[in-house]
This record gives sequence, structure tokens and C-alpha cells, in this order.
Amino acid sequence: MDNWVDRIILPITPATQQPIVVVDSQGYLQIEEIQERLRILGYSLFFSEPGVPARMVFEKDCRGKSLHILIVSGRWNVQDDIRVSAFVRELNPIEIFPNYDSKAVEGLSFNALNTIDSRHVYSLLSYDDTVRFLLENLYNVDLNAWNYSKSKERMLDILISVFKNDDSPNKAISVFLTNMAKPYFGSKAQELCNREKLFEFLNNLDESNVDVTEPMLEKSLADLKIKGLVGNVNTKAKERARDLIEYLREKTKSIENRYKEWFDLAPAIGELGDLVYGLNIDGLETEYCAAIDALNNRFQIFRENEYEKQFSYSGIRHPITIDKVLDFVNASSPIKKIAFIVIDGMNLWQWHMLKESIKKVSPDVTEKASFSWLPSITAWARQSVFRGERPNLEEDNSKEDKHFKNYWMKKRSWQEYQISFQKINVAESAEIPFSDVKVAGFVYNALDSMMHGSILGYRQLWQSTHLWIEQSGICKFIGSLKENGFDIYITTDHGNVDAQLNLGVKANEKQVSLSRSKRFMRFDTEDQALAFIENHSNQGLAKREKSVYFVNNNGFGKSGETEITHGGSHIMELMIPVGIVK
Repeated sequence: MDNWVDRIILPITPATQQPIVVVDSQGYLQIEEIQERLRILGYSLFFSEPGVPARMVFEKDCRGKSLHILIVSGRWNVQDDIRVSAFVRELNPIEIFPNYDSKAVEGLSFNALNTIDSRHVYSLLSYDDTVRFLLENLYNVDLNAWNYSKSKERMLDILISVFKNDDSPNKAISVFLTNMAKPYFGSKAQELCNREKLFEFLNNLDESNVDVTEPMLEKSLADLKIKGLVGNVNTKAKERARDLIEYLREKTKSIENRYKEWFDLAPAIGELGDLVYGLNIDGLETEYCAAIDALNNRFQIFRENEYEKQFSYSGIRHPITIDKVLDFVNASSPIKKIAFIVIDGMNLWQWHMLKESIKKVSPDVTEKASFSWLPSITAWARQSVFRGERPNLEEDNSKEDKHFKNYWMKKRSWQEYQISFQKINVAESAEIPFSDVKVAGFVYNALDSMMHGSILGYRQLWQSTHLWIEQSGICKFIGSLKENGFDIYITTDHGNVDAQLNLGVKANEKQVSLSRSKRFMRFDTEDQALAFIENHSNQGLAKREKSVYFVNNNGFGKSGETEITHGGSHIMELMIPVGIVK
């Protein structure tokens, strides 16, 4: 069995015609990703508390039915007659995570369990040792350093390291941290092991006896302020931009090859670009471009070593890759109607502009980040986002409406009339779907058209984006969708980059392309692609299968020209937003 998920799934899915009863004392089958795996395998799931409720569910929904699983949360002594008429299995935590204390790992998230399963532990850990291992491996807490330098400030830094994450710690970690904090915060320690209460405390540090200049704490506080989690955002735009530039410089030095660390940067990248091109201050754009170039250089290491792996992860809790965005939407809105808006060619700072405008009509806007398809061309990226799976590389995106409808008819068993799809071009407006529509797809093409038509660079594109947001009515439309009972999801197929066109292509090198991109070419064979890269080894080219793309700011064209385009692996092309309005 390859991983912890298989160690759960395989023992409870034997080849049997009997119903299946699983006693799940640790709550593993409450995890949505595990449930999705079972449903994909064709099982119907039923949940119950132990005792009489479990008996009632078994008799009503499961007895005599194959591919039906009754999941009993907690401990239950299964009666003999059920054992005769069903396959019964009690999940044993020791079989799933053999070297960890079961009480210490109880309640961890799917992502946390993935992380600890990937770590090689060869000896049995006690309860305390398991909790220490979790702090060190899930939250990068250096407990050895803590033992040599204990203080109130270092304790706060540890709490920030844990609670700044979206995944809340489990009970074992929270109790452990509370006990660590008691010598420094007394009865307030338990309160500080709550994310909301901790950030409230941090917002009033000037009134407490804490040295905010302690290096580790100072750095953690600066990180929280940049993300807007604590403190007042600096209202002086130029100073805010310089703070964000410095933040990205520091992160470039320390970031690791984990998708979450890259996604954490997305809001700062978006806000910074909006500030820089909106302020139009001499010198600021140069600093910004240098910081983004350095960050992109580091991103290419992640792309080369880890990017393909991201497409193997589930999208139920987070839309890590573009082909999993629909899975995330499906899991996040199981009851309400869904509006799925794709704005072609929107980068992170354009999304920030749109988000701030949406807040004026609907303050409840949250955001996540995702990775686009590589190479980042419309034909494949937009095909993927509407398919809810990897694209067919021999097709373009002309059948995206069909793919979108097929996805929802398969996932929800909806009829075609319950699924709508609209394409909105420049100077057109979207329409509220009919009342019987359960899910509505929308494609806005205006920003992509503006992008390809911006001959004066990003400053012109910023002006065009600002004008489009005002004149298109998209924010008002989103407000109307919300009033009509829709959960709204807003994303894109790819971002864009202001490219320097300095690689002319000879007639015998030109290939038929699925894209008007100036940063991508596709060849008939991989050998041709490799030969092309070798012939232009100083241009920053890379390949994926038969496709060649740029990793830096270069592009195909006459030397000296610039063009906003896409198709490569620049961070501004591949890291894309997913906005949520509920």
C-alpha cells in the first residue's frame, strides 16, 4: 500500500456483494478527500453515531445492498447478526500511521496527514514525541532552539508560526502549546491558542509587556502585517508598495518548494502590482520588476522540480491546479446554485483591482490561488478549467461549453437545461440565468483582448483594466448573482507577462500553433523541441513534451519590441487567482 489513503481505502473495499460497515474511531472517513475517493469507486456512503442510530441506518439503507458503506463514528460493538450479513471492519490507527501515537494525530487535516505520511519515521514515537514531530514538520517550529532560548517573545513567535496557517492545529497540538505558554502568559495561554484571540492580542502589543523588536518576533509580525492579518494597513501607498517589495525580496531567499508557501504570496503580488502601475512613480516600477524577476527565478526551480506533482493532488479543499478548480467548487457549494466566472488572461494584480471593486457591492470576498496549465496557452488552460481535468493536447478550447456541461451532468446528475454557459465579449453584458439553472458558466474575453492590444505595456493595461471594471458592469452583475441565490467563483485560465520579443524564428523553424502566444511553440516531435532549445540555449527556453516555452520575460519576435502575452512558465502567467463570493 503506497500511502495512508490506500491504507484506509483498500481494507474497507473488498470484493464482496455484502454491505460494508466501518467503525471509524479516529474520524478518518469524515475527511472529504477520502469520501470522494470512495464515491469515485462507486460506493454510496451513510454516516451514523454508534448504537441504536447505527442499527437504524443499517436496516434502512444498507442491509442486503452491495457497494453501500455504513460509517460509524466512534466506538461500536457490532452485533452478531450484522457481522453475518455485512463485511465489518474497524479502522485501526496503528495500521494507518504505525509509528505515531494515535491520540496525537487525531483530528489532523488531510494536508497535515499527507505531510506526516511523507516523512520517514523508523521508530515508535510516544505521545509527546509525536506532538513535537508535528510542530517541527507541519509548522517549522524549531523546538531545539526553543530549549536554548525561552522567552515570552519566542513563545509568541511559535504561536504565530502555528496559527497563521489556514489549517487549525488539532487538540493535541493546542494542549501542548497551551502548556508551553502558561509560564509566560498564565491563564491567558489557552486563549492565545485560538487564532482569532491570538491576532486580537497581537493587535494590542503596544499595551503589553512584549519586546516587539526581538528579531524572530519582529519578522513574524511584519509577515502578518503584510498579509493584513494584524495591524493597520499602511495608508501611504508608496510606503506600502516598498514594504511589499521588501517582503517579496525576503521571501525569495527563504521560500521552499511547497505550493502553500507560493500561494501565500499571491495576495501580496497582486496588491503590489496594482499599487506600482496605479501610482506610476518613477523608480518604483524598476524596483518592482527586479523583485518579481528574482522571485520568478526562484519559482522556476519549483516549476522544474515540483510543478508536475501538484497535478496529482485533490482539489476538494484547495484548487491547487487549474484542472481541480471545478472539484473545489463542487465540494464547496453542495447545496446552493453556482456561478462560475472565468476572466480570460487575468493576472494577479488585475484580480486585486477587480476584488477591491467587488468588495464595494459584496464585502464577503475571499480568495485562493491555483496553478495554471503549462504551457499557459488559452487552448489548453481554458479547456482544462472547464473540463475539470487535464486538457486534450490535440484540441483547442472550442468545446468548453460542452465540457462544462458534461462535468456537472456527471458530478450532480443534472439535466442539460439546468446548466447554462455564456461567452461575454468586449462591450457585451452577461445575463442572469433562468430560475431553473443550477450552475452557470461565464467567460469574459475583454481583458485578454486588451492584453494583446496593449502596445504601451503594463501601465496601459492597468488603465484599460480599471476602465473595463467600471464600464463592464461585472461587479454589479456579481451582486445580482448573489441576490439570486448563487455562490460565485471567479478565476482565469492564465495570467500574463510583459515580454521582450528578442528571438526571431526562421521560416524552417516555425510550427503550426494552437495559440497566438509569443512565448510558446509546439513541434511535431520531442527531438525537434530539444534541438530548438539547443540552438537557442541562451534564451531561457524549456520544454514540456513537444512544447517549448520561455521561463523568463523573453518572447518570439523582432528584437526590441515588447508585448503583453502568455504561454510560458513565468510566475505571473502560472499563478492564478480563485475568488469566492458567498
